[in-house]
Amino acid sequence: MVARFIALPVGQGDAFYLATCRGSVLVDGGRGKKALVRLFKQYVQCRHVDILVVTHNDVDHINGILGFLESTLAAGELWLPARFAQVLPHLLLRSQEEVVMLLLDQVARVPVEHLKSLRATDGEHVTIMERYTAWPRTRPEARSPTHVAILEQYAALERWHGEDDLGAETLHAPEGSGWPIELQKVLAKASELEQVYDPVWHWLAPERARRIIYSSDIPPMLQQLAVSALLAGHRIRRLALLAWQRNIPVRWFQHDPAHPRGGTPWLRPLSAHEITLVRCSKVEKLLLYLALTVANRESLAFWAPADPIHGGVLFTGDSDLKGVMVTPHLSTSLVTAPHHGSEANAGVYRVLQSPAWWIRSDGRFPTRPGPSYRKAMGNKACTVCQRSAGTKTAVCFIGHRGVWYPFPGVRHCTC
Repeated sequence: MVARFIALPVGQGDAFYLATCRGSVLVDGGRGKKALVRLFKQYVQCRHVDILVVTHNDVDHINGILGFLESTLAAGELWLPARFAQVLPHLLLRSQEEVVMLLLDQVARVPVEHLKSLRATDGEHVTIMERYTAWPRTRPEARSPTHVAILEQYAALERWHGEDDLGAETLHAPEGSGWPIELQKVLAKASELEQVYDPVWHWLAPERARRIIYSSDIPPMLQQLAVSALLAGHRIRRLALLAWQRNIPVRWFQHDPAHPRGGTPWLRPLSAHEITLVRCSKVEKLLLYLALTVANRESLAFWAPADPIHGGVLFTGDSDLKGVMVTPHLSTSLVTAPHHGSEANAGVYRVLQSPAWWIRSDGRFPTRPGPSYRKAMGNKACTVCQRSAGTKTAVCFIGHRGVWYPFPGVRHCTC
């Protein structure tokens, strides 16, 4: 079997496919649900992948995976951050209105003055309030980049330091299905309701909840934070139900860069360890733990080791790899540019030895890639370069004798 690596040209975000003689994996899916399915069929030219990976809960990483699960494409396993399981009981056991009221109550206690002073994490030198006022409030869907920024900044504001704040309830995820035993009946019931009621009208319709939030008397920035958290919960709940309905086993990975373990011999976590016991978050901390699901610093990173056919592949997600104790040898490897080459992740380029290639996937943004990416040693290829006037293209490589070779037509980065 020929080893292949493909960076799919999704409109915004990451979607990376790797196929070797030992298995295939799709890491993240970009922002567009339908686009990911179309691009997967066009470039991968098959209808099955052994492993689906969601590195974290940003819309430009998880939405395409939702589209994959909604389509006729098939997956053998789904690998998810353990944060998803920590909040999933609250999202399944409560109605949309209950979740909205919980979030409004918790948001009301957030010091809005601190949020105003925090900087966005994507390298843009603007405050969150400036980003908020730059978008028309009548179009909440257009503010999703701001939503993600403010939710992630809230997690940073809390200065979270460990698992002591979790509740006492432990969820047991047995080998095989991976779905917590305590949630299996709830998943089955919620799945049944999804089939009875149109999901566009039922729990997963955000517009009804938005109206409740925007009619509250809390400041606009806190309303935005509540909507951001609610949408993050929508994505997690929808993902779980789709995978459950399709009987796809799941594996959970807890962010732990100092002690990585688990996965498979050909795909190993670099910043997390695999777990079968998940401690549910306290309901009073639902807002915080939803915020942690989108935090870039907790994004999962995975390493596919080299073999006699192909070089290695390091999937960094949006992680800055802070705290990672051991980094692999990368002289014949591909490395996906962390956070699309953002300067916020500049530390990665000091941690990693020069890879054979940096692979960057992104939309067009004036601040990305940052100077650290541009100065990094190694060849570079982008699905679209910042200074390019052309359309997005797939970045494809083939493995041969332990080395990755670019397909004809792969252009070197001109960023």
